[in-house]
Amino acid sequence: MSGEQGNVMVTAILLIAVMMSVGLAAMSTVDTQSEQSRQERVGESAFNLSEAALGNQIFILGRKGAGTQFRQYPVRCPDVTSEFCPDATLLQNYDQATQVDFDPAQTEWYTWVRDNAGTGAGATPDTFWDDTLLTTRQRYDANKDQLMWVRAQGEVRGRQRAMVGLIRLEPRPITFPNYAILAGKFRTSNNGNKTLVDAGNSLGVTVRCQGSPPNVIPDNDGCIEFRAGQITPAETIKNGYGVNETLDDEALEALLDVARANGTYYTTCPSGTADGALTGAVVVLDTGTACSFRSNAQHNSADVPGLLIIMSGKFEMLGTANFFGLVYAPNRPPSSSDSDIIKIHGNAQLMGGAIVDYSGGVEAGSSGKQNISYDANVFDISAFGTAGVVQNTWREITPLDVN
Repeated sequence: MSGEQGNVMVTAILLIAVMMSVGLAAMSTVDTQSEQSRQERVGESAFNLSEAALGNQIFILGRKGAGTQFRQYPVRCPDVTSEFCPDATLLQNYDQATQVDFDPAQTEWYTWVRDNAGTGAGATPDTFWDDTLLTTRQRYDANKDQLMWVRAQGEVRGRQRAMVGLIRLEPRPITFPNYAILAGKFRTSNNGNKTLVDAGNSLGVTVRCQGSPPNVIPDNDGCIEFRAGQITPAETIKNGYGVNETLDDEALEALLDVARANGTYYTTCPSGTADGALTGAVVVLDTGTACSFRSNAQHNSADVPGLLIIMSGKFEMLGTANFFGLVYAPNRPPSSSDSDIIKIHGNAQLMGGAIVDYSGGVEAGSSGKQNISYDANVFDISAFGTAGVVQNTWREITPLDVN
């Protein structure tokens, strides 16, 4: 028996070795599965970050539009100098304690906005995205079809995901009543019997004040003052209009957003002698003072009219200046009752219409020339509405090396 001593020890060592091998294999498998799980989780986090960036950029397109030639989207977001980029504080609004993947030091996100067609004559719109379009497409809606590509990319702990979609912008129609003049009051400053206001086939020249009947010319009570023949057709003249606000606050704010996005929201008077100083889909004067436009400047055109909103202050056009579009003064409380919030004098012409809310007024006619002519085309006005992905255009794509 003495020759068999130590056999148990050898057997025990062998068994322990086998168990350790099995244990190490199990640990390796668990570790591999944990790493795979982590990679999958991080990949999902990168996808979620990319999707959030895409969604925020689409929201901005819907709220601020597709830009203009002179105010294009940046080459790439984030860009602290551009108002067209998503707000990082809103994009990554999460509980850091429970969303550890989204540590700001471990995440990156990017978005790109491009038009869906080239700039050449008759360029065919894109039907499929390729990253080469990043360098060949404009950063605004150059072909004016309300379609833009948005590319988004996110990186979380070194894992990248990217996606792209063609976005359709839906404008929001804004309805103004089709009056040649609608105001609290109206007066002319000329004694002749020439036509100063041609109301055409509009709803007419209508005021809110309750002065003398319009056929008493002039009435001299500060309500509606003009002489025979100065407004045609005469039967369209009415008083006693009972609604003080033409637009509700939401519609007005939507129009102001258009001006802000297009860079045509002015807090000081732009140059009145420059051609096109008031040109734009929506131009806002919020100056608190009177802005005078004269000389022979032309603003907008008969084919492409615009909307001029007087948020504060007054608007005066003199000389031989022309404005094609609608001039609107919301005149919100504390509203002004001045008769000259919109003033078209001299040989200047407003082709479209003039509207002043509450008791503010419109003046015309110092030189006996036709100053205001109704044009129904100027009332086709829209603001930014919504934006959404065109069906079957969204897809996940290969991430770019952006470093």
